[in-house]
Amino acid sequence: MLKDLQWYNIACLLRDFINTFRYTNGDRPFEYLVDRNDMKIKVGSGNTGEWPAIWILFGSEEEVPKQDNINGSIIYLWLDIYVKAEAGPDIDFTDNLYNQMFRAEKELVKILRWFNNDLHKRGIGSKLEISHILSDGDDTVSGNALNIALNRVVLRIERYNALKK
Repeated sequence: MLKDLQWYNIACLLRDFINTFRYTNGDRPFEYLVDRNDMKIKVGSGNTGEWPAIWILFGSEEEVPKQDNINGSIIYLWLDIYVKAEAGPDIDFTDNLYNQMFRAEKELVKILRWFNNDLHKRGIGSKLEISHILSDGDDTVSGNALNIALNRVVLRIERYNALKK
């Protein structure tokens, strides 16, 4: 039986971590994205048209085996990454979108490793795994009118110890 729910707290910590993260040279992540200054990183779904964006969605929180002896859970968060292409007659939308998406996914994987270390510093035992990276199946890239793409990163977090309230 689950003793304590923490999915929302972990999701908020992740949002805040990504929003405030800076490399040692002071650069923000995802600087190559079209309209990076407008990027929204939030817990829950955002508004249509607010792209680029990372929406941190709740998948599930489940008990871990033998949880009677420990306080912990397995949390699934879905990180939806939206990128957009620049408009113009000489730009291949698909290539532009896929290039940005691939770079954003690679960078997010690195940031998630640092986030895992941040959780440890907060006294939260955690193990983060990316179980899937899913495509939108090019639904949002079909036709010239739409110039956005979405991919989903499925994050599995095994966590122990309750967060301080």
